Amino acid sequence: MIKIEMLSEKRWNHCRSVASFSYELAKHWGVDPIKAYLAGLFHDIAREMPVEQQLKLAQNHGLSISEAEKKDPILLHGAISAIVAQENYGINDGEILSAMEKHTLGHESMCTLDKIIFLADKIEPLRDYKEAATLRKLAMKNLDKALLGAVESSIKYLQNHGLTPHPRTLAMKNNLYKEF
Repeated sequence: MIKIEMLSEKRWNHCRSVASFSYELAKHWGVDPIKAYLAGLFHDIAREMPVEQQLKLAQNHGLSISEAEKKDPILLHGAISAIVAQENYGINDGEILSAMEKHTLGHESMCTLDKIIFLADKIEPLRDYKEAATLRKLAMKNLDKALLGAVESSIKYLQNHGLTPHPRTLAMKNNLYKEF
């Protein structure tokens, strides 16, 4: 496998770990593991791209940019990663691109592949925060409960750092609560 040159070694290792974990989750939950692997591998392709370049790509592709994304453009990297994967690497599958786009903020309407990539990004084996190991085990038993746990952990982290969770993330959390 070739290394994607636009990523640091640390980010590349994270992407490979997300890809491998996504592959395992996809096999377990009856989703195409190759699509999961590719979405995981490319999900952060634009994460280290200069913000100005991300904003220019967003503008060139007609992406609407929320106030939160204007204040913190790194929130765009999921959508920008999908654009880069499509334009530079020939990834044209809509499900893969959707999962990549939704991995940062989530969405109130997510298919199983979207959920797997979002979750794998938060709890892949290189993640060592307190809840990660527990959530990895839960992900093999109940994907939605693990997803809710990961979202709640992310929201708590943001709030502890004086940051406001994105409306899409809150909508995702509220939608997950409806399922329980």
